[in-house]
Amino acid sequence: MVYQISERNQILIALFGIVVLCAGKLFKDYLNRRGFIEGMTVNFETTPRSLKRPASGSGPTTNNTVFLNVTLSATLAANTALTVSWPAGAAGANINLPTAAASYTATNIVSSGTDINLTTGSVGTTLSGGANVPTSVSFSYSAPINSGEWIRIAIKDISISATPATAFDLVFTVTGSGKTITTTVNIGVAGDATSGGASDGQDARTANDIRNTIALIDAEIDARIRTNSPSDQNVISTLRQSKSALLNMLASTYGTVKEAGQVFDSKALYDAQKTAMDFIKSEKERSAKNAKLLTEDNSNKRRMAQVNTYYTRHYEENTEVMKNIIYVSVALIILAVLRNKELIPASISTLGVILVLTLGGVVIGSQVFDIIRRNDHDFDKYDWNFNEEEMNRKQLIQQNANPANLSEMGMGLSQCYGPGCCDVGTIWDNNLNKCVPSTSRVTGTAVWTPSPSSPPAGTLTVTITPSTTLAPSNTVTLTLPDGLFTGTPTLAASFTTTTATSKTIVFSGLNVAAGVASGPIVINGLSKASGDGVSSIPRTITVKTSVDTNESSIKLTGI
Repeated sequence: MVYQISERNQILIALFGIVVLCAGKLFKDYLNRRGFIEGMTVNFETTPRSLKRPASGSGPTTNNTVFLNVTLSATLAANTALTVSWPAGAAGANINLPTAAASYTATNIVSSGTDINLTTGSVGTTLSGGANVPTSVSFSYSAPINSGEWIRIAIKDISISATPATAFDLVFTVTGSGKTITTTVNIGVAGDATSGGASDGQDARTANDIRNTIALIDAEIDARIRTNSPSDQNVISTLRQSKSALLNMLASTYGTVKEAGQVFDSKALYDAQKTAMDFIKSEKERSAKNAKLLTEDNSNKRRMAQVNTYYTRHYEENTEVMKNIIYVSVALIILAVLRNKELIPASISTLGVILVLTLGGVVIGSQVFDIIRRNDHDFDKYDWNFNEEEMNRKQLIQQNANPANLSEMGMGLSQCYGPGCCDVGTIWDNNLNKCVPSTSRVTGTAVWTPSPSSPPAGTLTVTITPSTTLAPSNTVTLTLPDGLFTGTPTLAASFTTTTATSKTIVFSGLNVAAGVASGPIVINGLSKASGDGVSSIPRTITVKTSVDTNESSIKLTGI
């Protein structure tokens, strides 16, 4: 029996074959991408980041370093060589690799524990151009190196000359555990910012560092799981979160590192930032405009909802009025029909009409009056004849019309009014109804002289120059800084002391002409207060006389 394939099935089989071939091609490209063969990977990075020839005429650069990061796909047996080789043509291009074995190192980056330094073998040479040039180097270790471990190979002191002024692809071949893999480092010409392969190397290095960090985290998690300590559970949870974050970073940024490097290496960084700022600014303006439109639209919709609610409630109340009118009309019609049919006496009919009209009028009238008293904007509210806000406003206007009704110290709902509101150095102007700078004021000096025998105690000497002549009967009030002094002050017998405290001194007995300085007023019995807050107390004394009630300030010195 021969199975006949239909034309439709033939087309499907052909399409399936094409898909399989394409998938196989993509998988093959993936395996060979960046030198991946049978699981072993290698990538490179350079120091400086981009290897280039020096400028023409300058000497060769010798501080160039290439790092090869090799991940093993199979276990490297003990004392098995891991060989790195490169073509002898590099020397012909004036790119000379070192001949000393010390310039070649290999380190096993262990996932947990201390890194292992491999032993560097002899440097292999090849005859080229009449001279032996290095072309290979091998590394080994006395113990096996497990599969999946990362080996970092460093080749230092590479000499690169300015001539020939052409780029050169330096191909490294890594052989180990029967696997062979190649990777290329481009040596660019001077001034070529795109050569050197630094971006690709940086991509690979960044991704490989993330992978090895994940491996370290896995090893730490396994070690803590084996100890099975309850205190390690939080640490394990944190490590797993860190691993998840690194995996997300590896997946999301690996493909964008090259593009980011191009931005930072060019003027495009400024352009990108400016574009982003302009975009943010325009989006902010657009969002503000949309927010305003939405607010207005929301207000309009709320108002429409309120209007609809108002008319709905108004319609419902009017409906109730119409229902009662209909009820009254039907009752009157029934009474009229019964009267015409002589089924009820005329007197009863008349009494019924009066009763129906009275009850209907009361009910309908109350409903109509209730509708009339409703608010024009909110039907559920009433408009009352008594307006409490308007009454309060009128009372406030009446109270504030006369400043004399207000407190001198600004109590109530008005600004401060009167001489008591004026600060030191100002006086109250009755014409302007405000404080103005004082042109005539008491001046003077105040000096504190501590006692040598008792440092906290001392003598306060004050002189004043009044703006108005002082008679012996006029009083002088000295207000000392609050908390600065302690004790009870005493004045000379020539003065009549009314009040004497550590804060206020009121006395009389001065006979001083206007604008003339008085003699020294010596005040004894005071001591300087002690404590942490004394240093922050202002050093000023206020003076006021009975002929000039405006206070003046005098600076206190010597304390």
